[in-house]
Amino acid sequence: MQSRSLVAPASSLLVALACLTTACAPPPQAAASPALAAPPPPRERHVYRFEFTVTESEPGKAAVVSNHLVNIEEGGAGELRLGANVPLQTNGGSVVARQDLGMKLHASYTLQGEDLLVHASLEMSSNDGGTILRTSMNGDAVVSAGKPMVVASGEDRVTHRRTELKVVATKIR
Repeated sequence: MQSRSLVAPASSLLVALACLTTACAPPPQAAASPALAAPPPPRERHVYRFEFTVTESEPGKAAVVSNHLVNIEEGGAGELRLGANVPLQTNGGSVVARQDLGMKLHASYTLQGEDLLVHASLEMSSNDGGTILRTSMNGDAVVSAGKPMVVASGEDRVTHRRTELKVVATKIR
């Protein structure tokens, strides 16, 4: 009788071991480690078109407005450079150096939910009768697609020339 009671638990143990090694085992792909799984496809990055408007105004003069477009892929940056490299002359007329005059606009953005956090910097310079005038702006703005937003604005305290940088973002992809 004792031998029968020992046989029953031993046979149950054999059935349990057989189940673990054959039919009860999970399929091979489910047992694969996560490190061997294929990586997910790369996320498509958004592309936006940014229309920057630079408005310059002085008291008693008509405002000067210029528009500039740049397309930027998410995680990237865009830059526009417009102008010329001009010689700087002394009173005697000899060229002593050269200077880049014009405009440089640099922009980037990050997604903030449905909005964009746009970072833009603007540098402008011109020659006004021998005096080089410079304007430099650097700013951030939370922009909703299709809605204009001022990134930076300022006024020169001597000339009272006012400069404003505005942006409108349009989703391309």
